[in-house]
Amino acid sequence: MRFSGKLHLNRYFFVILPIISCMLFGFVLSIIGPDQFEFDFMVFGQSPNEKKIIDENSPNTIIISATDGNNNLISNNGSTASNSMKFAFSGTDNQGVTISHFECSIDGQAFVTCLSTNTINVADGTHTFRVRSEDKDGIKDLTPASFRWTANTKSSNTQIDYAIDGNKLGIINGTSTRSN
Repeated sequence: MRFSGKLHLNRYFFVILPIISCMLFGFVLSIIGPDQFEFDFMVFGQSPNEKKIIDENSPNTIIISATDGNNNLISNNGSTASNSMKFAFSGTDNQGVTISHFECSIDGQAFVTCLSTNTINVADGTHTFRVRSEDKDGIKDLTPASFRWTANTKSSNTQIDYAIDGNKLGIINGTSTRSN
């Protein structure tokens, strides 16, 4: 909170006010003439009468499904061999206010307006998708829905050169064994 203005007070105010201001406020006081001071001060913190407004009726957003580019359903904290994901999501408001639109964020980037079931393309790695709804009153979901997954499209180069069966006998590629 910031106030500024001019005071027309006696000189005693000039001595007392800077002491108080140093303890409680950010304060600049300038003499502009006899018995006239110009001041600019800022109050830090929250006053006892100031109340933070928390809307208990903010919309709620949920992620219904996450489908990869191979058309497989992926669970939260799951992985996929695809670089694309399609999220289906919805939002509700417990006061009956209609949802106006959704905003999405990928990997901590700024939220942007989005639609449910849009496809998102990503590089290999771990990613986090977040979505929040905003109702017609302009109130946004305070706790966006979140989904984390890993995309890994690199195939393995593992090659089995030699195998041993249950009888501890070597098996040649393309052959079989009677071992259990």
